[in-house]
Amino acid sequence: MIELSEYLELKEIGRRAFYYQLEQKKIFKKEIGGVTFVIDPELELSDDTKLALKEQVNRELGLLAIKAHAYRPKDLEEGKRFRCKEINKIVAQMVETVNAWKKRGVKLRGWSKAACYRKIEDTSNLKRQRRSDIFANKNPQLANPAVYEKFKSLYYLQYDNNKAERPSLRTICERMIMYAQKREEFYEIASIPFSTVYDNVRKLNDRFAHSLVHQAKNNLSHLMKNRVYVEGAFTADMGFMEWYAMDDHVMEVDGALVYNKVKDEWEKRKVYLWTVIECKTFYPIAYHIQTDNFNSDDIKLLMLKALMNTGRPVKGILMDNGLASSKKCQEFLNRLGIVHDSGKAYDWMHKAVQERIFGFVKNEFCTEWNNYIGGGRSEVRHTGEKMSPELCDYTIDEFISKFDDYMEGFYQRKPRSRTDNYEKIEISIREDFENRYLYYEPQYLDPVKLRSAFMVSKVAYMSLQHLSLGNFGVYTVDLDNLLDPVLQERNYLCTYIPLDLSEIDIYAMEDILIQKTGEMILKGERVATLYRMREKMPEAKRKDVAILNNKNLKLIRAYAENTVNIAIAENFSSFSPELNEKGQLTDTRKLLTEKTISIMKDAEFKAKEVIIPEQKKRGRKASEEIAELSHEEIENIDAILKSGDYE
Repeated sequence: MIELSEYLELKEIGRRAFYYQLEQKKIFKKEIGGVTFVIDPELELSDDTKLALKEQVNRELGLLAIKAHAYRPKDLEEGKRFRCKEINKIVAQMVETVNAWKKRGVKLRGWSKAACYRKIEDTSNLKRQRRSDIFANKNPQLANPAVYEKFKSLYYLQYDNNKAERPSLRTICERMIMYAQKREEFYEIASIPFSTVYDNVRKLNDRFAHSLVHQAKNNLSHLMKNRVYVEGAFTADMGFMEWYAMDDHVMEVDGALVYNKVKDEWEKRKVYLWTVIECKTFYPIAYHIQTDNFNSDDIKLLMLKALMNTGRPVKGILMDNGLASSKKCQEFLNRLGIVHDSGKAYDWMHKAVQERIFGFVKNEFCTEWNNYIGGGRSEVRHTGEKMSPELCDYTIDEFISKFDDYMEGFYQRKPRSRTDNYEKIEISIREDFENRYLYYEPQYLDPVKLRSAFMVSKVAYMSLQHLSLGNFGVYTVDLDNLLDPVLQERNYLCTYIPLDLSEIDIYAMEDILIQKTGEMILKGERVATLYRMREKMPEAKRKDVAILNNKNLKLIRAYAENTVNIAIAENFSSFSPELNEKGQLTDTRKLLTEKTISIMKDAEFKAKEVIIPEQKKRGRKASEEIAELSHEEIENIDAILKSGDYE
């Protein structure tokens, strides 16, 4: 039922027309509390409902016919006319039922009064008989098998040569008739009426599935869209955090404004989007928007952001054969041991979840912009006579800001119909993700392994327990794990990740031997992890620096004294006390210790060689040539040393 005023507005008719339809019994009215309501069968029943009602009423009428048939005498022949009071009542009831449903918009065919009597007299009429000549050619020409074969060949030749997506059967029939009229061997086909030709062409197209064959030959991509798919492959059967999916998308807007500093003007550019999502919940793990074309370094950084946000996926990452499958990105994932499945080329079902996300973005976000262009020419928004899109009136920064609000707000909070264990549920993306993440243990990657796999590095000089990476800041070693003096005053390869510069790893650029401990560090081996000083509070900085310098000084002194003790053990006589020129006793051991420390600071480690291709070796000087001595000079030097007469 619908209120009278609303009904008149909906049907766009006046009260005069309303009362006329009321008199014709096409509609009905009902008064409830002084308000008039209209009952219109056409509005109340949909087409699907009418079909279902027809089937149900036909079944009920058939049961009434069988009931009336039971009143016929048993010895009466089938089909012979017989009527009695009970049969007449049932027929009247059947006719009344048919008329009642007719008023409600459900028309029942084959149930007139005479038809009801015929079906009662012979119940076999209740079931529609199949024609004996079904699928047979009625036309005398096409009934001839030889002519029909010519007809089929002529049709298929015309249909196969047409490369349109859906060839016009009417045009094909016209060409067949014109071709047959010019060829004597096809004179039988030329005499067939156009309607018969068209009817048989339509049947051939249907019975031989030529439309599918034609699509497979000319437009395979459209045919592949309707192929069978694995039920639940992206919803029910997929576990939480098992797969990430990533792909690119061109926003359905006619660009955004970007300021060109060189030209000193604003330019309109396309807007590109890359996203990484969790396939089970559609949750956006990472995304990035820019107006320049993405490159492999941008995608590699996006992968890094996703892995740092929620950890590694249990099984792997789904992607296409584009930038995400570049050598840099594959090498990055291979170093981390993450499976990456690029699928077959042009297989949109491979990452159907990601494509669904872009559908959300298009319909829920891009449609709100004035210069929305949609996915086709018919979707372009234009308020004037021009078919070109509207002018762009916003910058890329404004676009990105609103997109962030959408992704963190409406996109995640809107209740959506989801499938979980083959059951439909209504839940938002954020709620679904948080409920599952509550009982999930993230598989975060080792920061050292992540920095090594990302392969972004710089060569820096390690001074006393610290090094500087320019604008990145000063990095120091851990207070509890100071570097051996041998490892200081060297160049190191520093690896880092741009998203987290609080820590870096240093790697040896040459083979290093620590004679004191016997430890050997090979080229390419990680030496230590350094921490940025900026991350600490001011008081902590000053305290840690003081402690670090004191510890390092003690380490160097202890190292020097240990070196001198080894020399004493090997040749004790060279350190015996002796009288100097002023008659004072000189502690030779103390002088040698101080001299050793001075040498270590100024020269020892600066002479270490760092193998860096096409790079200047730090602290290296050309070695002085040693003069060759004659045999007599060597004998004179030996005599002087044996006599002891020298200073």
